[in-house]
Amino acid sequence: MGKLEELQRQLERQGKTGRLAALAGSEDGKRLERQLDSALLQRAQQGDGGALRQLLTQVLASGEGQRLAAQVRQLMEK
Repeated sequence: MGKLEELQRQLERQGKTGRLAALAGSEDGKRLERQLDSALLQRAQQGDGGALRQLLTQVLASGEGQRLAAQVRQLMEK
């Protein structure tokens, strides 16, 4: 089992996946999704580490991304 799969299972056990999905579906999440480069996102989903770093840089450079990151951080601390 990979580290991401292990993380996903841990989040499911803790009941946090629904709350993460709610954040993704929030207004900030929807606005952020529209801003993302779909080709870059696809490469990141396929395991391209450089694309993932670039994508995260884009996300965290936006106000929406910063707010979502703060909300995820708070969720993970609970």
